[in-house]
Amino acid sequence: MRDDFCVFILTHGRPNNVVTYRTVRAHGYTGKIFIVIDDNDETGEEYKRLFGDEVLVFSKDEVGEYTDQFDNFTDRRAILWARNVCWDLAKQMGYRYFVELDDDYTAWSYRRTGRRHRNSNTTALEYHNWTMKEGLNAVFEALVRVIETTPITTIALSQGGDHMGGQEPPNRFRRKAMNSFVCSTDKPFLFRGRLNDDVNTYTNLGSLGYLFFTDMELQLDQHETQSNTGGMSELYKESGTYVKSFYTVMTAPSCTRISLFGRINKRLQHDINWPKAVPLIIPQQFKKKSSIKTDNTADPVSTNNARWLTVEKSDSDAVNSTHLIKTPPSKVLNTFLDRYAEMYPINKQFAKDIIDQILRHRNSGKQLPLPEYMLELEDKWYASLNTETPDYSIYDDDYYFTEMWVCWAIYSRNYLRTLLKPFVYPLFKNIETVADLGCGIGYTTAGFKQLFPNTNVVGTNVEETCQYEFCADMGQAYRFNMVSNIRDIGQADLVFASEYFEHILEPITHLKEVLATLSPKFLYVANSFNTRSAGHFNYYSIGSDWLAADKAQSVFNKTLKHHGYRQLDIKAWNNKPALWVQEGQLV
Repeated sequence: MRDDFCVFILTHGRPNNVVTYRTVRAHGYTGKIFIVIDDNDETGEEYKRLFGDEVLVFSKDEVGEYTDQFDNFTDRRAILWARNVCWDLAKQMGYRYFVELDDDYTAWSYRRTGRRHRNSNTTALEYHNWTMKEGLNAVFEALVRVIETTPITTIALSQGGDHMGGQEPPNRFRRKAMNSFVCSTDKPFLFRGRLNDDVNTYTNLGSLGYLFFTDMELQLDQHETQSNTGGMSELYKESGTYVKSFYTVMTAPSCTRISLFGRINKRLQHDINWPKAVPLIIPQQFKKKSSIKTDNTADPVSTNNARWLTVEKSDSDAVNSTHLIKTPPSKVLNTFLDRYAEMYPINKQFAKDIIDQILRHRNSGKQLPLPEYMLELEDKWYASLNTETPDYSIYDDDYYFTEMWVCWAIYSRNYLRTLLKPFVYPLFKNIETVADLGCGIGYTTAGFKQLFPNTNVVGTNVEETCQYEFCADMGQAYRFNMVSNIRDIGQADLVFASEYFEHILEPITHLKEVLATLSPKFLYVANSFNTRSAGHFNYYSIGSDWLAADKAQSVFNKTLKHHGYRQLDIKAWNNKPALWVQEGQLV
């Protein structure tokens, strides 16, 4: 069994009846097992006596700080908190992949069509579950490879109820995941809702494009719901499936309803309308080809500068384009860190861990905490604001660049992709100069050069900083220029500013300077004045007044309108970024 994988058995209140522990061993699993309990479990000492150092105890209060239970009840007899802590436990124990299991699995089996099944009285071909004797190592390794080599977020084994009727399903995978979850620390997500957490999660995140699947050729069996004392049985008995199912209605009302299930002993249960629940997966053969033609001969990456887009060998087949904006950031992160470490004395693994934690923080809707290192940097900045002496030394911090990488990976890369929309890209057919203000680590600037290979692309940054030096090196590879003062640019047809103006104490004054100096035809802007982040201000200086951060964007927009700009509707999510055009440019 691979050494970067472990099993987490989530349990509560039944140390003498952790059935799953026995069955995973009996079915051939030889790897590491951890028993996960919470600090409110009164039987915790008995767990430790029986399982020793295999027991991991977590704080429900700490996990509760970033877990949305969907209600204000104080009863926490639910698995939700244990599910969400597993990513942190895996990293603490040194594992990259893991599977979350309940504690009451009685058997593991394969699903296939065959003859002479143990429960059959005929020799005809029938679809059954066949006992998995010594194959669990191979099963877990195969499922990990699925997570490792595909965009799938998590994958589960089927349960008996998935095979009602005895017919072989038309597809091996179903678009859901319940009860068991094979996961990666590189693909974190949060379970939601005190009850029905698995269904809540795959409907909510599934609607956002996360891929949750069940392998219908693998099956686990467990005790009948509510028949095993301890765990969540009492909670389900008290509330019933009626209350449980309404948690999913809360998270996904557009695709969930409550229906009666069963023929004799009917019960109320959630009913998911799948065509309305998740984006449909269309075969690659039907993918619409882009109508935008680019000059591949002008692509600097296609020549000897391909070192900037080096992909790990195992991933090379997945990359069919040299464009930075079409290549997942995870594919080039190691190359980026290698190059950065060549220029500056950093710990690459430490930087990678910070990036991973920031990504988890952002992707969880900021429910998961920032890494301690970045919190300290943030606290240092806001403490300096309290003394009215902004501490700009944070920008010289050895690992501040990790924040800029995340901004590229999550935000500005997607902002460039928005420009590829067929009703947007033609707007820029006559532009000659692009200015990327506050260009961070230079990846966005390079992306602009690839989008508009025949234009003069210029990035700006503070001179004599690591960022400026790194971007200058990037500029040599991608043929863009770097300056420290916008006055050295001249006129710019398209000005891009992402996470830029909110770092300036007098943003409106500087906006007016940009408009007067560069005379842009287009201004492509993504501001986040009203968010807490190192380098942002609580109040901004607007002329002789001080304006609260949550009011700054309104004044920013009014200033652009006053100077003859109007905002175009480019169908960007939440109108971010905003594309402004100078009046008279579009006829």
